[in-house]
Amino acid sequence: MPIKTLAAFALLLTLGCQGGARPSRLIDAIEDVQVTEFQIRLLTSDYTRRFSATVESASDEIVDRTDDRDIRRAALLWKTNAVSAAQAIVLKPDPVAVLLDLWALTEQMARFLDAGPGDELFGEWQPIAIEAAQSLETEITELADSISGQTGTAQGRQVVEDWVAGHPIQDLSLTRQYPRQVIERLQGGGRLGALAAVESLEEHVAIYSQLLPLFWELVPKQVRWEAELLLQDYISREEILKAQEDLDEISKALQRAHQELDELPVILGEQREAVLEAVRIEIANITAVIDQQRNALTESIDTQRIETLDAVRQEREIVLAAVRQERELVLAAIDEQRVATLNELPNLVSQSVEQADPTLRAAIDYLFWRAALLFGALGALATLAAFLLMRLARTQQPTAMPQRME
Repeated sequence: MPIKTLAAFALLLTLGCQGGARPSRLIDAIEDVQVTEFQIRLLTSDYTRRFSATVESASDEIVDRTDDRDIRRAALLWKTNAVSAAQAIVLKPDPVAVLLDLWALTEQMARFLDAGPGDELFGEWQPIAIEAAQSLETEITELADSISGQTGTAQGRQVVEDWVAGHPIQDLSLTRQYPRQVIERLQGGGRLGALAAVESLEEHVAIYSQLLPLFWELVPKQVRWEAELLLQDYISREEILKAQEDLDEISKALQRAHQELDELPVILGEQREAVLEAVRIEIANITAVIDQQRNALTESIDTQRIETLDAVRQEREIVLAAVRQERELVLAAIDEQRVATLNELPNLVSQSVEQADPTLRAAIDYLFWRAALLFGALGALATLAAFLLMRLARTQQPTAMPQRME
């Protein structure tokens, strides 16, 4: 399941970055929309993270509290399949369809655990699972309220509940159909509102930057859960029961020997060697059986560990290849935008110059006119100063001549 999830995520990530985000066809069918498609994507991604954490926490609590093998296996199977189902849903391209599908999955799981075929899976610890499912119901309803308001939520809840009632989950495999009827019913209701929301490249990258850490967090856990299931399936119930029977028989034999020794103190010396030999033989047999089982279990664990490490290595290589491809696509898209902007820059400069030309000419004419006035004023002042200097020189010249004659 983790490999399939990663492959689907890588494919959607590649196609999304190549073609850009497509506006949702369902968002126009929601009344009183209060957020954008981009915000719906982020909200559903965050809910998927909390959905996985809630189911995992409830499952781990059940495993910690019980010693029943069947209940522990059921709890492990529940969180493995529930988290995988939520991951598959959040990868869908339409954010409104993701919201409706997550809503349907939450309702189906709650009914399955509370009053459906799974109402006795966890024995006395069933209320833990029911409480977790009900808390997720409340959370998804509040999420819908924040998107479309209480009126839109009530309408959506009725549509989802009608579909869930006819498509219940039957077992822990959580096999379910895509709620196509819910989508078609909402689309068939006419255009109840309008929202023009087109995601940019930055928003598209931001969406998957939110999803990628989620998958990096959950995929290793799913691999570990699958390995735990394999180990539990390998050690069969019959082997455990047989080992318990052998231990019971050995315990009874030791008890009988102890009783005989207490009741027959007279012949204790004669029987001591025989009893000790029998005990040594029993101990040797038990040790041999335990060694054989331990060796077999060790070999099995080593094999499972090697297979698990190989699977993790392959999944890591797939994810790294997807990340590298995504990075190259994003860089190529950014480069194309930069080139397009540089190509349009001369046109923008020419347009700016043409638009500013009349105003610039008027400013230059005004500047020359003011400069001419300034130079004219300066010329008049210079002429006046020269005239004054000449008059001053003439008035001082007669006074100087008599002094020279003397």
